[in-house]
Amino acid sequence: MDFADVIGLINTNRGNGKKKNLDRMKQLLIELDHPEQNLSCIHVAGTNGKGSICAYISQILQEAGYRVGVFTSPHLERINERIQINGQQILTDDLIHLTEIIQPIVTRLEVDRGEKFYSFEILTAIALLYFQQQQPDIVILETGVGGRIDATNVIAKPLVSVIGSIGHDHMHVLGTDLTAIAQHKAGIIKSNCPAVIYPVQEEIRHIFADVSNELDAPLTQLDKNQVTIKASTYGQQVFDYKDWSDLTIQLSGIHQVYNAMVAVEAVHVLNQRGYAISTAQIYEGLSRTKWSGRMEQLSDQPFVLVDGAHNEEGVMMLSKSLEQIAPNKKWTLFVGMMADRNYMMISDQMGHIAGKCYVLSPDSERGFNPEQVADHLTESGTPTTVISNVQAIKQYIDTEATDDEHIVVFGSLYLVGDILTLYKK
Repeated sequence: MDFADVIGLINTNRGNGKKKNLDRMKQLLIELDHPEQNLSCIHVAGTNGKGSICAYISQILQEAGYRVGVFTSPHLERINERIQINGQQILTDDLIHLTEIIQPIVTRLEVDRGEKFYSFEILTAIALLYFQQQQPDIVILETGVGGRIDATNVIAKPLVSVIGSIGHDHMHVLGTDLTAIAQHKAGIIKSNCPAVIYPVQEEIRHIFADVSNELDAPLTQLDKNQVTIKASTYGQQVFDYKDWSDLTIQLSGIHQVYNAMVAVEAVHVLNQRGYAISTAQIYEGLSRTKWSGRMEQLSDQPFVLVDGAHNEEGVMMLSKSLEQIAPNKKWTLFVGMMADRNYMMISDQMGHIAGKCYVLSPDSERGFNPEQVADHLTESGTPTTVISNVQAIKQYIDTEATDDEHIVVFGSLYLVGDILTLYKK
């Protein structure tokens, strides 16, 4: 088996099994002798910000001297990014070796069950097997979609269940309203295991309270009124939270302040459970956290940002952040999203700051139709031009943009990964 064979198994649209329960995933883990059972896990769900929350918690724990495994998705440039220990990606040789172990089991079970495993289920099993072998002190698992029937939801007793922001995404799986989506996310809360919840919309707070009460799970629900933002510029935000003064983060956007609050509360739970993490280590961990592809600056003149905002709530937060960075400034937008996204939100949320708008498909099979999107956005008041590929973005930045121009590339993380790869070349 070579790396191309690995990609063919764990990074393709191969699944056809119904996602009604976790039976398929549990059967695979039985065959692997339950790699998930001897891991100390933090489980993280949410619509937006899951990766940032994982990054904050991981950095804080590393500052405290812990060896931290992290499983996140999707990747930006290479699939190895998804499985890391203390920031070091899984080696390709290890990824191949673990896939060689799992592949024949998957093939046999698929014949027995008459259905194919999804790539994310296989990759989750690989990650759990890797962490079982490497034995980090703590593993942070990020859900793929939802929570209740997500492949990662096989941890019986997490150290803490963490749920980030709730918004409209993956609605074909999770439901079309916030209540249904929140109920899916709440599925990672486990009996007698603490849960920490982002400051979500008032109308869905009761969902997490009800589930936690039913499961006797100690609950911490955050409130935006508990934070005071003292300074917020690109690259640095300073805020007070409860008794914490002058917490500092590098990540931009007010949503990153809330994500940091969630991380602080999750770490507080770990302290209560016997993990030694000092106040100084929390401050240092927050201040040192970076997370690629989220409000990441690629150039100064022109000023170029790249961001993975790809759903309504994400684009809304991006718009607010851009207005904060450059008040009254018009931005040049480059946008690429998948076909299932409500691309009219681009005009609704970004039209008032758009000087120019360009669209492209981030994926030839699953990306939106750029000509159709351009027509709709133009008709709605945001004149839009179709471009053919990510190289056209780089060419515009290098040859057409003015030094004082403000440019943002956003949408699918596939687009984000492509532009980051291009810039590194």
